[in-house]
Amino acid sequence: MVDGGDDDGPRAKRRMLWVVGGVAVAMVAFIVYLMWPRTPEHVLVVGDSVTFMSWEALTDEFGPGTALEAVARPGFTSTDLLPLVAEAIDSRADSGEKLDRAVFLVGYNDVWNEELDDDRLAEMVELSARYECAVWLTLPARPGGSEPAIGTFNPDLADEWNERLADLVGEHRNLHLVDDWAEAIDGAPDPATYLEDDGIHPNGPGQDLLARTMYEAVTNSCRFPEFSR
Repeated sequence: MVDGGDDDGPRAKRRMLWVVGGVAVAMVAFIVYLMWPRTPEHVLVVGDSVTFMSWEALTDEFGPGTALEAVARPGFTSTDLLPLVAEAIDSRADSGEKLDRAVFLVGYNDVWNEELDDDRLAEMVELSARYECAVWLTLPARPGGSEPAIGTFNPDLADEWNERLADLVGEHRNLHLVDDWAEAIDGAPDPATYLEDDGIHPNGPGQDLLARTMYEAVTNSCRFPEFSR
């Protein structure tokens, strides 16, 4: 009988190192898989003219792997959009399709018309909570640090809208409030960087920025929806 006892220690250590190394590689691969942004299959996009104008940029940003469903109507307030949003959600649910992702940017016309209807906003937020994960973008109030060129848009009312929205969204773990769009517009060196002359509607670079903001908001905020319920 050959005594290999002298080699057992080094061999055992090498085996242990291989096992530990293999486990470490597997763990890293699993973490990368979890953290890597995955393009959603379907996204409901709700908004007004700001979103409507950015639709081409949105489809380019999300790419062909995502079916974007638009409820974006120029001039519509949250009250106007509410029945359309309810219809879109009910239609998808009734067809057996998953309510997976949604992104909302509404309120420009509510502020513009000074028609802040808390009840309608609350209803829309409640509807959005039917989704596995949904994102709400806040409104820019002071593009480039100043009031919008169009004088009928009251920045104080925009602040009030954002505060109310934050309260409502905060009641649901699967909803996320994202300030990136508002911060980019308000923090721009000049309103014309991203907006047309009225200081409200996005120009070409602004449309690209909004599309990128919505895409990143959905892919980042909704990365782990199973932990949000």
